[in-house]
Amino acid sequence: MTTQSLIDLQDRIVVTTANAIKGEWDAAVIDIEIDHVDGEQTENCLALSFRLQQGDWKRSSFQLPFECYDLFVTLRDASSGQRWTSCTLEFDSNGKYNFGYSYEPPRRLNGIHDDEAMLKNYLPGSFS
Repeated sequence: MTTQSLIDLQDRIVVTTANAIKGEWDAAVIDIEIDHVDGEQTENCLALSFRLQQGDWKRSSFQLPFECYDLFVTLRDASSGQRWTSCTLEFDSNGKYNFGYSYEPPRRLNGIHDDEAMLKNYLPGSFS
């Protein structure tokens, strides 16, 4: 995949995801894990939007569009070398975004549901 094709794919993921957020929002984070278990591909996704209200971040969950699962799989398949097992997409309502990748065993898919795996203490803007 060319660099431009990769950027176009990432842009499409961000736009499709942003369009799925209902109501007003200032920032969002998607944390998706993709792995193969017993020969079958499985995914786990957290999708959160944030609104800054009176200096505090208010969080809401939302449903990631089914199309985005396919787009993330395409992104993963486009990886050269080792494929990532977890991708964190952070973006804001101004259009700024960041994709981060992990190659460690996926936490939630492996039964780990601690505060870190569930993004309990996540605050927007950490990628700025």
